[in-house]
Amino acid sequence: MNSRICSTKMSDRKINEGMYRNRGRDNNVTGIGLRYTRTASYKRGTVKVEETRGKSLRHHSSLDPTSDDARARRVRKGRVADQMVSFFLLIGALVVLLPLALLLRIYTILPSGQEKTTNAPKRKPSSKCSIAIFLGSGGHTSEMQTLLSTLDFERYTPRTYIYCHGDEMSLRAIAKLESDKGTSTKPETYNLLPLPRARKVGQSPLSTVFSAFQTVVVATYRLFLLPLFRHPSRPFADLLVINGPGTCVVLVLVSWIRRILALPHTRVIYIESFARVRSLSLSAKLVRPFVDRFIVQWPEAGGVGPASSKVEYRGWLV
Repeated sequence: MNSRICSTKMSDRKINEGMYRNRGRDNNVTGIGLRYTRTASYKRGTVKVEETRGKSLRHHSSLDPTSDDARARRVRKGRVADQMVSFFLLIGALVVLLPLALLLRIYTILPSGQEKTTNAPKRKPSSKCSIAIFLGSGGHTSEMQTLLSTLDFERYTPRTYIYCHGDEMSLRAIAKLESDKGTSTKPETYNLLPLPRARKVGQSPLSTVFSAFQTVVVATYRLFLLPLFRHPSRPFADLLVINGPGTCVVLVLVSWIRRILALPHTRVIYIESFARVRSLSLSAKLVRPFVDRFIVQWPEAGGVGPASSKVEYRGWLV
């Protein structure tokens, strides 16, 4: 035989000692003679040692921090960590910057008191104007019915009556209005749009959050998305008239989506209830900065201060 046979009784301890000794120089284990494979164990892991005649093979260890595989794993982990950090930084920037951009956009397009008459587009007397009217039931419906009794239905057409589910009083008021004007036999001149009620009288604040959210979802679909798909260049109505119920806050919110997106939008007129003599209702305080015309029926209702510059006193309208 051309090779000398190494002792087959070499203990695992000697292999370990030779392996530790060789790691200090070049991480090689050198052997001469018959090819054999032996597994040696030490405290940091398992090392597979292979020796052949006249050759030296480098041993491989999955736990050796100086090996090429370990360095490659560290590089991959570092890249993954960098990508995760970049992702979370991007999400954080969007969370902060998008609300700031939205607030800046709203601030720049807020209607001011000085613009309530100068910037309003004037229509020709013969031109049509689509109008949406919100009937809030009870006294709000009675006041709106009185306001609409003097409206020129030939010019303000088509009309969209928005009311809450289960409001039979508002449905009767609509039928009477259209009948008195002689248009009840022309259904193409008006349509009805029911919405969930945002808040009922005496409803708890916690349940109001859920009911108001439901109203926002339905109103966004009916007043923004559907008109956008059907006629992108036209809002659901040229003019929206509201007079105080809590659901009108949702209508103003939805109507502002097109304004924020710089699309042709609906102009909003708010008429405070006749019952508000010395102070404004909560709904009025919430929508006052966002409406194009804000009208009160008592001079003391508008209050004092910078915010009162937008308030218009028109006397008794009902």
